[in-house]
Amino acid sequence: MRWLSSAPVRWRAWGLLGLLSTLLVSETAEAQATHERILWTQEFSSGIDAPVVASDGTLFALDAEGHGLLWAIASDGTILARTAIKRHNFTALLIGDQGVVYVAGDTALGVDAQGHYPIITYLYAFNSAGTELWRQRLLPEGRTSRYGYGSRIALGSRGELLVGAYGDSVLYSVSPAGVPQWQLRLPSGICELAVGSDGTVYVCAAGGVYGVAPDGRLTWQWLSERPLQRQMALDGSGNVVVFASNVEGSLSPGGLFSVDAQGCLRGQVDLAESPYLHSSPVIDADGNILFLEPPAYYGQTMPMSILHSVTHAGNSYWRLPLVSEGFSALAVGADETVYVVGEENDHAVLYALDSVGGRERWSIEGLGGDQLTLSEAGVLYLPMGKYLYAIQTDSPGLADSPWPVPRADPRHTGRVSGPATAVLETEQGGLPVACRLGPSYPNPFNAGMVIPFELPTAGPAEVRVYDLLGQEVALLAKGWFAAGRHQVRWEPQGQGSAVYLCRLATPTVSSVQRLVLVK
Repeated sequence: MRWLSSAPVRWRAWGLLGLLSTLLVSETAEAQATHERILWTQEFSSGIDAPVVASDGTLFALDAEGHGLLWAIASDGTILARTAIKRHNFTALLIGDQGVVYVAGDTALGVDAQGHYPIITYLYAFNSAGTELWRQRLLPEGRTSRYGYGSRIALGSRGELLVGAYGDSVLYSVSPAGVPQWQLRLPSGICELAVGSDGTVYVCAAGGVYGVAPDGRLTWQWLSERPLQRQMALDGSGNVVVFASNVEGSLSPGGLFSVDAQGCLRGQVDLAESPYLHSSPVIDADGNILFLEPPAYYGQTMPMSILHSVTHAGNSYWRLPLVSEGFSALAVGADETVYVVGEENDHAVLYALDSVGGRERWSIEGLGGDQLTLSEAGVLYLPMGKYLYAIQTDSPGLADSPWPVPRADPRHTGRVSGPATAVLETEQGGLPVACRLGPSYPNPFNAGMVIPFELPTAGPAEVRVYDLLGQEVALLAKGWFAAGRHQVRWEPQGQGSAVYLCRLATPTVSSVQRLVLVK
């Protein structure tokens, strides 16, 4: 997955930002292959999916081979528990309040004459030791699907569990105690679920994207002319990014579509070659959309993937050709590092790339796979066959973004750990529930910018700006602030074009955001 030194880099919009990125990254950030970052490796009896990290650091993971296994793993790699449910294929899990682990499991009732699978879906609740607390059978009449397994779970704004099954069009709401609340039949089969900060349930289905109120009412819909796949991302403003392929069997390119919170199309990107994406897009701290476009034809001598960064309007921020099969998921760290895995000459490689232009920071050869989990402690968990690797990164946790890890966070809020009530960022009584910045605007900026910030409670706070060397360049606010929403303005005096870090700090928490000054 190395860059081709002899091949032209096909940038559409590199410009000044790309040049600045090259100048700002020091020689110490050059790619370096090292295995010193690997903290531990654990072997399992079967392949596993990327784990989810609980607030106490415990990892929970499902097996990837349809054996109905749930693993609980300590932060040092020790296996704590192994739970097996026979004749079930676990397909999704999330961690709710008080450490309860919720798992969706599908059971196939044979194969019919048309080659379809009659399937029943169950929702399970386990405690942290793997003991079953309850189970709820959904779709009691069974469903018939030609696509096999694939249930999805999301955590609603009221603590409820939202369940949708791939190939079925019914969305279910179940209480944390396992009691069914409501169900909604949609026009087409469900592919993916997400929950916005206002409690809206976003459903990506084969025929479109649907907005559903917390009480189960369909509020809006956006219908697609192309069949939608499971690839979806959601930003903090309720904008949805989905991938649409062409008709089945076609090798013509697919497209990426951005839809706002009212169901209106904002922009689209037509892919250059590939009819499919194999992993969801991610959204970085600046709101740009990152995704890996695989080559159109596999098995070619030198498969070429394209790592894209685009805006919601469909404009290219940058693009980077990679020698890769293009199957990897992406994760974004708090220091704006993009983590991606792939193949290079049939050899697996894990890469850490700069999010402005994609310059390589470091790499580890021999590590591959298509799923990633980046914890708030800055540990990257990478499943590879029957092994799980824990890798220390330079990122102090996840990016301040709603969706940096689509596969590893079933809450679909971009946070792997922490209590669910804080993760959901829902508002009560009109007040924020989290201390946070932004998004600042405009960003990038020239003469000045507005930096909004939110405080859930009254108290002391300060807003400062630093350069990438950690030196303070501006004190924008300091004092006692009421609970609510505030904003400050930064008009740099004497600072040159560069990337700066803005930090909101209170006595207990802080939030950091990247600012790009272009003169």
